[in-house]
Amino acid sequence: MNKDDGKTHWESCYLDHIECAYEKIIQLEEDNKYLKKVLQERHAERLKNWDIITKLQKENDQLKADVQHLMQFLNEGTR
Repeated sequence: MNKDDGKTHWESCYLDHIECAYEKIIQLEEDNKYLKKVLQERHAERLKNWDIITKLQKENDQLKADVQHLMQFLNEGTR
């Protein structure tokens, strides 16, 4: 027996392992919270980028239509 706390060597080892496992669980939970936050931020950024891409595609489509209309107008004017 360990004279300091009245526990056997095995009891002390067992408690040390439990304490170590508990500390690892706490660290994993903190890491998980951080990763969830990063994932949410990246998802929000992707949504923002998707909105920008969609807007630019619509503007591009409109410009293509405007150019096509202008080309038709110019072609009709040269006849």
